[in-house]
Amino acid sequence: MEDSDERLAAFSRYAYRSVDIAGVVARAVDVTLRVLGVPKGGVIRIVGRRPARLVVVQASAGVDVRLGEPYELDADLAHFLRSAEPLVIEDRRDDPRFTTAPLPGLSSRAAFLAATITVDGYPWGRLVAADDEPRRFLPEQVALIERVAALTGASVERSRWQRVRTTAAMLSGQPSHPAQSATEVALLDRTGVIVWVNRAWLDFARENGGNPERTGVGMSYLECCDAAGDPAADDVAEAVRLAVRGELPAAMLLRLPCHSPTTSRWYDVLISSRLDDDGDCLGATVTLSRSEAQGGGPVGGR
Repeated sequence: MEDSDERLAAFSRYAYRSVDIAGVVARAVDVTLRVLGVPKGGVIRIVGRRPARLVVVQASAGVDVRLGEPYELDADLAHFLRSAEPLVIEDRRDDPRFTTAPLPGLSSRAAFLAATITVDGYPWGRLVAADDEPRRFLPEQVALIERVAALTGASVERSRWQRVRTTAAMLSGQPSHPAQSATEVALLDRTGVIVWVNRAWLDFARENGGNPERTGVGMSYLECCDAAGDPAADDVAEAVRLAVRGELPAAMLLRLPCHSPTTSRWYDVLISSRLDDDGDCLGATVTLSRSEAQGGGPVGGR
C-alpha cells in the first residue's frame, strides 16, 4: 500500500504540472495497472447518442484496439458509463446486464473496474482496469482507481482553462501568464447558471464591495444581466443565450464599462459556447479582462 501511495503522489505531482492531456491520460493508465496489479487498462469515451459508440483514447499493451476508432457498445452499458458511479464486474459470466465490455476484446470471463473521469462537472470518460480472468476488486482498489480518475479529470480541466486564458489574452491584448493577468473566468451551465469561477472572479467581487455568494456559483448570470437593465448588459445576455444553446458561431468579444466611484474602467468580455469533445454544448464560458481602450459594444470575435 505504501508503494501505491508513492506512485499516486508522483502521478498527482505530474498531473498538476502538465498541460499535456495525452501524456496525463497515458500515465493514468500506467499507474492504474501498477497500483491495482491488473494486466490491462485504458481510457474510453462514449460518443454519439443513437447508437452510442465507444472510443478508446488510450490503452495498455495487450488491448488489441485501434485508438480513436468507434466500437459498438451495448445501450445499457453506454447509459451506465455516462453516470458517475464506479462500475465493478468481477466475472462477466455472472453479470447479465451488459452484452459488451468497456474495453473491446475482453474474454467472456473478464473482470473489470471503471471509474468516471469528470471534467467541468460532467463525465468526460472512464478509466478502466481489466483482466481476462475473474478477480475480486476490494473497496480500497475501487477507491484507488477513483482517485486516479479524479486527478486525471482535474488535469484535463486545468489544461482547458489554460487554453481559455490564452485565447482571452490574445483577443484582449493582455498577457496570458497568471502572475501577469487578472483574467476572470466563469463557467455557465445550459440555463445560464454559474457552475464554476476562478479566484480572480471571486477576488474582484470582494475587492469591489460585492458579495461572492451573490456573484459566484449557483447564481444565474442571465438574471444578473437582465436585472442590470442597460444596453451593455443586454448585449452580454444576448450573446450568452446564444452560447448556452450552442448557437454562437464564434467567440464574441464585447467591451463594457465597469466604473467605480473613483475610477473609469473598461473590460473586455469574451463569451463562447462550452463544448465537450463530441461537440455537445455544455453551456458557456465568460472571461473578463481589464482593457486600456474605451468604448462599448462588440469589438471582435473568432
